[in-house]
Amino acid sequence: MVQEPRYKGWRRGGAQPRPRPVGQRPERTEEGTPVFALDLREVIPLEFPFHDQTSVTTPGVRVQLPDVPCRGATLRARTTNTGNVFLGGNLVNAANGYIMTPGAALDLAIDNLSRLYIDAAVANEGISWLVLA
Repeated sequence: MVQEPRYKGWRRGGAQPRPRPVGQRPERTEEGTPVFALDLREVIPLEFPFHDQTSVTTPGVRVQLPDVPCRGATLRARTTNTGNVFLGGNLVNAANGYIMTPGAALDLAIDNLSRLYIDAAVANEGISWLVLA
């Protein structure tokens, strides 16, 4: 006898889970405002992303990313790089850095880009970055 698989509390061909009753109140914030009535532009202000590129002129000499306050960042090794870029803190080098191959990207939750440094295996290669302030 083949047993039918169960799907989250109901069987195929059986009764579907019931939707929320019509009279039930929608979810509300702590202040009592219905969630559907929130204007998210007031909760999370939309700002233009800030972007640029940073290069390493001499391999083995780490470069600090600029002082840009942010909530998050996307870092991408340039696709034109011929070698790896190494990402890390103030002691980053080829032996201990996070390896970014050409075109590789990384999303980070970070409060300021200046916490990061890069080094590169080849002169004049680097990363492009995009932040949300």
